[in-house]
Amino acid sequence: MVLAASSGSQMDAIYCIDNAATGANYVRAEGFAVWSNQPGSTFANGVVHIRAAVDQSRFVGIFAENYYGDVWHVESACCGATFDEIQGTSNGTANLANGSDGWYTFYPRTGKGRRRLVP
Repeated sequence: MVLAASSGSQMDAIYCIDNAATGANYVRAEGFAVWSNQPGSTFANGVVHIRAAVDQSRFVGIFAENYYGDVWHVESACCGATFDEIQGTSNGTANLANGSDGWYTFYPRTGKGRRRLVP
């Protein structure tokens, strides 16, 4: 399955886990691609945004690509959450309003501060 967005899309992410009322999400996501190759689209948190994934949540075999910005934003993944066989491709662009550099952004468990990994 390929999840894609049309040109001019304005959203949090193409694939996003909502904030849970309890502060925890129990998720198993596997075997899909998330793709944005359309100029003019804006994703506030990359094309994949993972929040509060806990207790053995798993993300397996997911490919994400964003020609014009960030790819993965992962925040508050803890308590045995795993990411296996994931991939991200980003060209980034300094000309976007959000100043994207094409990073994969991972937040520590507390959600404070940021760790950025070079694409």
